[in-house]
Amino acid sequence: MKQGDVLIVHLRGALVQAQTSRLESTLKNGLSSGTPPRIVLELSDVTFVDSMALGLLIKFHMQAQEAGGDMKLVHIPPMLADALRHAGLGTRIPGFPSIAEAVASFK
Repeated sequence: MKQGDVLIVHLRGALVQAQTSRLESTLKNGLSSGTPPRIVLELSDVTFVDSMALGLLIKFHMQAQEAGGDMKLVHIPPMLADALRHAGLGTRIPGFPSIAEAVASFK
């Protein structure tokens, strides 16, 4: 779903290796959908994130920033927040309590 020039992606369920190709495809489309890419991932329905999916999130966050954009997270589940913190990225990937706040932060 698009809100202005921001792509909003709702992720659900367990983000595991078996689903990483679908996640990667979605994020690739997000990177190419705007200049600069502006992506919001809504995570309230995510139940688990394995290391492959975490790696993809980190990779695409860095690629969005390299392209002059950003990727922001909404409703970060505690287990993902812990994994990001352990990876040293707890404060580098922006997290927001609502989609509206994440979208507004791009302006």
